[in-house]
Amino acid sequence: MGGVDVIQLTAEDVREALRIIRAIRLAEEEAHALQHSLALFEQQLATLYGVPEGYSIRDFTIGFEPDRGA
Repeated sequence: MGGVDVIQLTAEDVREALRIIRAIRLAEEEAHALQHSLALFEQQLATLYGVPEGYSIRDFTIGFEPDRGA
């Protein structure tokens, strides 16, 4: 590049990059909140159905199954 160390971006490019970064962070936060909600739902189901220790849900169409290696 002929000795050029830094190539400056336009303000518009910086704003677009920041917008995309914020959107990604928001999506990650939403995904984390949904994962937490799913974990709580699974715990509630386990309590409701009296599921013993060592069982978990890998597929909701099947239900609670023994953990692998148990």
